[in-house]
Amino acid sequence: MKNTAISDKAEGRGIKSGMQRFLGLFKGTHRLCVEKRASGVTGQVLFSRIVAIIGAAIIVGIVLLIALSNKTRFGEALERVFINRFFTKNIAMALRDAVPLIIATFGIAVAFRMKLWNIGGNGQMIAGSMFAYGAWFYMKDLPAWALVPLMMLAAMLGGALCASVAAFTKTYLNVNETITTLMMNYIMVQLGAYMISLAGPWNAGTGFNNSLPIDKKVVLPMIGKSGVYVTVFIAVAIMLVYYLVMNKSKWGYEMRVTGENSNAAKYAGMPVKRNMVLALLISGAIAGLAGYCVLAGNGGQNGFAPSAVGDVGFTAVMVAWLARLNPWGIAAMSLFIAGITNGANSLQSFGVDQSIADFARGLILLIILAVDYVTRFNICIREKEPKSKNSADDTAKNTGDISKEAAK
Repeated sequence: MKNTAISDKAEGRGIKSGMQRFLGLFKGTHRLCVEKRASGVTGQVLFSRIVAIIGAAIIVGIVLLIALSNKTRFGEALERVFINRFFTKNIAMALRDAVPLIIATFGIAVAFRMKLWNIGGNGQMIAGSMFAYGAWFYMKDLPAWALVPLMMLAAMLGGALCASVAAFTKTYLNVNETITTLMMNYIMVQLGAYMISLAGPWNAGTGFNNSLPIDKKVVLPMIGKSGVYVTVFIAVAIMLVYYLVMNKSKWGYEMRVTGENSNAAKYAGMPVKRNMVLALLISGAIAGLAGYCVLAGNGGQNGFAPSAVGDVGFTAVMVAWLARLNPWGIAAMSLFIAGITNGANSLQSFGVDQSIADFARGLILLIILAVDYVTRFNICIREKEPKSKNSADDTAKNTGDISKEAAK
């Protein structure tokens, strides 16, 4: 391929040359290409996020202006989405809802470090919540000081077991982990639904598909009257451990090397297969812990329900990608998304249908993803390289030699 700088200089950068290159796509003389940019500095990445948020605010504003029945409340509705949840006491609500997302994203990020695409965060969270509820259900007579850590360990075990299917099939059978983890989401949903169904062992006996609420003694408490629960300390602890392990430990170095080039890691004597299994198991265990926080954090749930997890596991995949696996970026993006979600959901008080709120939230995230993609990659039009005359002559000569040999 031509050198980029030389090609740009030769083809020019004006409007006329740009139109010529664009028309060349249809004539077959040019091709569309995507080139990865050099790693952007922190300021560049931050600037792209600000541009994306401003662009999202403008487009969402237009949508709200159309959807609002009372146009005079337009400014108030826009402020509710983008400002109210971040610069007032309502930040506690955003922080509370961000905790499970932060924890789940760190779980996803562990696998992503090794280029293992764990898309099963939702299933692993459901498994973690299910195992934690099972620990309480069968050992509810234990004191809280023993039952709470037991539920946490059970949640991590459940998430790890859910991820183990992908871990071993990927490592020893080379089965695509994206498909395996994605399929496990549906399996966990159905298994959880059975456990609380009328025929399931955890049904509350009320005639509905629900379970008994967990005891208040195992529900993690609020920090004073702040509106934030102690689950925030779990998120902070995981963030610090992630940073130290990934950046300061031998295993973290091995994970980075394996993710960049597994063959080089093997040549260097690193236990690639063992690290792949460990990465996916730890990834699932952390996601399972996020499921525990959904069950017993934030005031607790009314029993176990697969639907309580929502789409947090899927959102975690996007957060990990947007944050580029940076621990501080993961925390910031999770808080932003939780705040935007809270703000969008509160629009129902303005007479805006929930579907519009979901549309606005999805549009915001889509714009951020699009701007992030443009920041990472350069979409350009390049002139196709003509086949060299020498190469064509050599091909003709070789063809002639083969024909002579066949004639003999």
